[in-house]
Amino acid sequence: MALWLPIVLQNWKAIVIVAAVIGLVAYRAVLVHQRDSARGEVKALAAEVAEITERERACEEAVKRQNAVVAAIRANALRDLMVAETRQANVAADAARAQVDDARHAAELKSAPVGAGCEAAVRWSIEQARDLGKW
Repeated sequence: MALWLPIVLQNWKAIVIVAAVIGLVAYRAVLVHQRDSARGEVKALAAEVAEITERERACEEAVKRQNAVVAAIRANALRDLMVAETRQANVAADAARAQVDDARHAAELKSAPVGAGCEAAVRWSIEQARDLGKW
């Protein structure tokens, strides 16, 4: 122990400088390693963000397409509903006209000056034909 003590005491400044340089080199190595590790992590996170952004864009496009399809289905359904309602109103109007026509025809038949039986019907039609032939 006694041999190295005088050497250390004579060269303590140089030893402190060497120790400081070694410490700085080690500190720099640690910092460089942390920097490189952080850069790698940033690259990985940037790639993950890009992938997530692409997936989000794809989802937004899919939602837009689905919304367009839903809007088209809704428009077709409304058009079909309007067509059905119009058709129903037309059928109801036709049925009402037919009912009125049938009622009028029934009233005409009830009040027709045709007697009972076939002979009376033939006589009546001949009279109608004479009147119609005058036109």
